[in-house]
Amino acid sequence: NQFLSEILPVNYSTSSLELNNMKSKHFFILSLSLPFIVPLLIYIFSQTSVVFAIFAAPLIFGGIQYLLFIPFFIYLISKIDNYQSLMRLIAFAPLIYTPFQIFGLIIYIFLSSFPPDLTEIASTFFFALFDILYGGFYVILAASIYYLLNLKGYINKDEI
Repeated sequence: NQFLSEILPVNYSTSSLELNNMKSKHFFILSLSLPFIVPLLIYIFSQTSVVFAIFAAPLIFGGIQYLLFIPFFIYLISKIDNYQSLMRLIAFAPLIYTPFQIFGLIIYIFLSSFPPDLTEIASTFFFALFDILYGGFYVILAASIYYLLNLKGYINKDEI
């Protein structure tokens, strides 16, 4: 119960659900949904399917791995006790996700064709680089939103 109370990102009041004075941990837990939200928004508001495909590709090739990564990363966030460690963890999130992606793709290759083609296994490292770049984009996006919300007073930076 204490674990859940630490990671739930809202303050409940008697009249309504409020998202003021959110803790930094809570914001970054919520930001794990950005790789789902951004492609959806692009799909809704974009005039071209190419842009959507570019942003949806990581989910197509790594969605299951990302869904497995999320609880692990929430666990890591819950163990952080200071702001600098939290920011360091967020910055390294794409590198932490990379083993999930590589392992998932190698399992897929082994399941789809046995014996596996070595060029397919080598291609997993290309996807890993691709994921690091996309992950970096989402880290920068989350950090930018965090900075703006912090400036507006919606996030309490002092409370991890």
